[in-house]
Amino acid sequence: MLSLLINLTPYMPRLLFLLVALVWVNGAIAQVIINQDDMPRSGDTLRYSEASTANFQIPDLEGQSLVWDYRTLTPVKQGIENYAPATALSPAYATAFGPGGYYGRKVQDSLRVGNTFATDLHEFYHPTATAFSAIGRGVSFRGNPTGAFMADSDKIYTLPMRFGQKDSTTFKVQYNLNGLATYAQAGYRVNKVLGQGQITTPLGTFQAIAVWVRVYTRDTLKFGVRPIPFVVTNSSASIVWLAKGQHYPVLEIILTNEDPNIAEVQRVRYADSARLVGVVPLLPNFVAPRRILAVNDSIPLLNLTTTSGPAPLYFWGIRPFGGWSFTLNTNASSRQPYIKFRGAGIYTISLSATYDTTTLDLEKTDYIIVGSPVEIAKTQSAPRVGYPNPATDAFTLAMPAALAYDGWYMADVQGKRYPMMPEKGAQGLKFCFTGLPAGIYVLVAQRGTTASMYQTRVIVLRQ
Repeated sequence: MLSLLINLTPYMPRLLFLLVALVWVNGAIAQVIINQDDMPRSGDTLRYSEASTANFQIPDLEGQSLVWDYRTLTPVKQGIENYAPATALSPAYATAFGPGGYYGRKVQDSLRVGNTFATDLHEFYHPTATAFSAIGRGVSFRGNPTGAFMADSDKIYTLPMRFGQKDSTTFKVQYNLNGLATYAQAGYRVNKVLGQGQITTPLGTFQAIAVWVRVYTRDTLKFGVRPIPFVVTNSSASIVWLAKGQHYPVLEIILTNEDPNIAEVQRVRYADSARLVGVVPLLPNFVAPRRILAVNDSIPLLNLTTTSGPAPLYFWGIRPFGGWSFTLNTNASSRQPYIKFRGAGIYTISLSATYDTTTLDLEKTDYIIVGSPVEIAKTQSAPRVGYPNPATDAFTLAMPAALAYDGWYMADVQGKRYPMMPEKGAQGLKFCFTGLPAGIYVLVAQRGTTASMYQTRVIVLRQ
């Protein structure tokens, strides 16, 4: 043995070089195999970013040991896909898919066949070691969700997937839309793994395969009394990069044509972490269509909050507590709540808007004034010799208690304030309204920083 080593000594550097080269080559061409562990799971919340398609070129896809460098992708907006149990999405879906423990996600906001719209298209999954398949679909028609198992499951990915693999599968599903119509979709998809290698995106670097995906569909809508159905055919093409340890394509390019030689890039999105991308800073704002109300009036609070990101989370506050309630199935977290005021008073409204980790607040003090409908009706029907006095453009509050207040203003129906400087007299306070626009007003009294309606009096100025 020693003599053998001595005889090989002159060749050791060359042997070491060949050994290192062999290890490097084996590592470079080591297959990337995508299996069930790399597919979405129930409970996954997968965030993605969309990038600009300007000057985006379709990369080299064919071959092994490829390097795709997309670290400079610039996100323009973000979204989230939630894979939730069927029982959490809708009672209708819980009935259809809940017993099997299936989970799903919303894949499309709306679906149109002819002049008929359906909304909230969901897809439900049941992964196995041999395929990641959609086994059912759900859709809302005229506000009623309905789900159906697919007569032929859609094998989105045949597993395991590796370089050089090509699959062609079919799928078919049919819904009964509230007994009014039937909607059916049939089609097939072709997946071809063109390349494997290393891909880098703003999220990180991954070992991945590049899959060319083509999908062909035929949608058919038939009404019970219509013998001739509406038929729409579609085709789509995309390139997806599936990576080890990731439950969502690390990069997806949606194309305008199934021929890669003439296709243009229509959309680019990739798995990402949370970012404030292309977002206008939160600017909470709201307005009430009327700010002078009678008891038992209801109004919406119109949300004018601006941001170019996903919809913020909202929280409304109303003070003082009591004397009001949310109505029309709205609550403190509604984007546009409806409020019913049961008690007279002056109410302060606040709005908190939260996006990601940023929360901003807006408060409008003494914003809504609610008066007694009896007193309003009585005042409006009062003779012209009541308020105001058309001869003097003034009126007097002949109550000694009025002297206890140190600030006064008139508020019109839109809440605009007109400061008042009453003159003190033996009988009380004299208010002059010369120059005030014609309209209906509430007289508001202040003591320090506290505002309250003074006898909820509504004053009708002469026309």
